[in-house]
Amino acid sequence: GAAAAVAMAAATMGGSAMAAPAPSRVYIPVMESNEVVAVDVDELPDNPEDLLEILAAEAAPLGTWFDFARAYLARGNAAAFTHICEEGCREEVIVEVERFFGSKPTYEQIQFLCGLAALQMARAQEETDRQVKLDQLGQAQKLLNQAKALDDKEQLVHLGLGMLHYTKGDTALARGEFTRAAALTNNRCRNVSGHLALAALLYHQKEYKEALQLYRRALQEHPGCPAELRLGIGACCLKLGDLPGAAAAFSRVLQLDPGSADAHLGLAIIKFNDTNMQQGLADGLKMLVRAYELDPHHVGVLNTLSHYCLLRGDHEKALATARAALSVCESDAIRAECLALSARAQHAAGDIAEAARAYQQAARLDQALPLPHLGLAQVFLRAGLADSAATINASSELEKAIRVAPAFYDALKILGQLIADNPLKVSKTLPAFVDAAARREHDADMWELLAELQAPSDPAGALQAYRRVLKLHEAKEQEAEEARRAAAAREAAAREAKQAKRKADADANGIDNDDLFGSDDDDNGTPAPAAATVAGGAAAEPS
Repeated sequence: GAAAAVAMAAATMGGSAMAAPAPSRVYIPVMESNEVVAVDVDELPDNPEDLLEILAAEAAPLGTWFDFARAYLARGNAAAFTHICEEGCREEVIVEVERFFGSKPTYEQIQFLCGLAALQMARAQEETDRQVKLDQLGQAQKLLNQAKALDDKEQLVHLGLGMLHYTKGDTALARGEFTRAAALTNNRCRNVSGHLALAALLYHQKEYKEALQLYRRALQEHPGCPAELRLGIGACCLKLGDLPGAAAAFSRVLQLDPGSADAHLGLAIIKFNDTNMQQGLADGLKMLVRAYELDPHHVGVLNTLSHYCLLRGDHEKALATARAALSVCESDAIRAECLALSARAQHAAGDIAEAARAYQQAARLDQALPLPHLGLAQVFLRAGLADSAATINASSELEKAIRVAPAFYDALKILGQLIADNPLKVSKTLPAFVDAAARREHDADMWELLAELQAPSDPAGALQAYRRVLKLHEAKEQEAEEARRAAAAREAAAREAKQAKRKADADANGIDNDDLFGSDDDDNGTPAPAAATVAGGAAAEPS
């Protein structure tokens, strides 16, 4: 969602293929000359009235007006941004600009209107009062309708409408508007903002392959794009399991922008998934700490730190970081993830009542998040399998988790044990177990569970699964035996090397090796003679 907003902002803030950051200076052309006046944005007056008088006196293009509006907004002065945009939309100003330049400033009007709409939507996203939020979104709709009436074929209009639908929670309409925006131009220039907005939405809807195609297409069309576009590529690759591709994208981001907390976070997650777990955790933690140093309020960084603390068994820090993330997150989906992590920390610490409440809150905020349902099932199961009501409730929660995440192995393993005696539930969920076993071809426990569930209805399939389990166990035993043999061979080689070294040292000193260390027969069990002291040469009396 944030990426879609960025895409709209990029198009709103300029007609280039990808909008640059707000400039440090804005230039006012001097009327009837080839000169310009440079204005440092850090020295702008808080009240823009005097500035507007200068712009009107010099007959500055409305694009310059909007550049100043951007500069004010970048400094946090939303009131000045609003005032300049509203002035730029006044009929008297439009008529005067058309008279002076000989053409109607339609695109600039659309910029002003869409900029004002974007500001209203940003405020609505942060607003907690429902009525105020509705009023803000209604105002945004009105402004975008005015922009649409000016030119329905302008890309910026449909980016704005898409963001409005997205903010309202209507992703289907948002997708339609972003799709249309991707096919249109921005002020008659090619612009990849439509592709970026649509890609961000597809990513949010877990259509990672399609999102990746759009991100790559945008990169091909505009190779000099900002580093943020490659973050989208890296995120999609990460979700699709292409860790090398994700690592390459995030590393390229850091080459372009060494201060990107997002790229450091992406690389940390990749390191945490390294096959060399110990080294991966160490390297991942370094990346994660760097991301935290760059942005201590980054929700993704805080949540990943919470995960890490849970793995380490530091439940207090896990809870603290999850709550810190909760205090700065902006969407219900992220709030749900923060609450789920808080609940896991409370659950692990033994605070079951608080954990259950947090799980329930998370499940209400994001029904597509599987972790809260697993947590609630575990809470129910604390009453024991003898409690039929608790078992039913636990099964129901696990089924919800599997519906949204069919490959959620932890949930599947618990559910399989609970529903083994319920043929109806087994038949409904069996495909998920078959798929999970196929994905985890070396997981003997999963194959054994599948066999148990298949046995009543599909004896042949169960027999096949049991044979697979036996083969996995045999392979595991063979690996263990090979490991033991390898260890024994290493020990024997070490002994031989040690004996060879001792013999070489003794030969060098002219000492009879058998007298000093004992013969090979001694090592094979032959009773050793009484030891001789090398220093004195006297035989020791046997005890």
